[in-house]
Amino acid sequence: MRMAVFFFAFSLFASGLNIAEAGPSPSTPITSGSFIEHSPIYPKEIESNLNEAISSRLGLPYRWAGTDDNGYDCSGFVWRVFREAGVDFNRDSARNLWQKLPEATMEESTRFGTLVFFQGLDHVGILRDADSFYHASTSGGVMLSYFDKSDKYWRSRIIGYRRIFAPVRRRAAPAPK
Repeated sequence: MRMAVFFFAFSLFASGLNIAEAGPSPSTPITSGSFIEHSPIYPKEIESNLNEAISSRLGLPYRWAGTDDNGYDCSGFVWRVFREAGVDFNRDSARNLWQKLPEATMEESTRFGTLVFFQGLDHVGILRDADSFYHASTSGGVMLSYFDKSDKYWRSRIIGYRRIFAPVRRRAAPAPK
């Protein structure tokens, strides 16, 4: 009986996870002979939208549990800019994002848009490049911080990287004749 209850509870939990996971995702048909699939490689349009969404929020204040321009916490900032860029997922804490998202490859761990997580899993940011990241900080609001060699504060606290899978339009293969 205990095993059946555990299996039922686990099934409910697993079915509630709707953030992109590693591996191929089912394609969703759309009009114009193309379909949507999800990929860790972002098309230029999403990268541009993501960059614009981040840039427009630089300097906004920190606010615990904030998800709008009145203020952001770190995971609220990540959620909002990705959503505005066209990548929708459930708003979640840094710890839960870490657990749900696929690990970034070595190449992705320096690519713009990759999430960077820090000790304690209570802070997350978005990589700009191998040397810097965007985040919402209690000490400065939404800002760009660096992994400076002279100040190893942030670099020494990195525990890893995760990549959010984004929707990508693909052309459907021609129908067999």
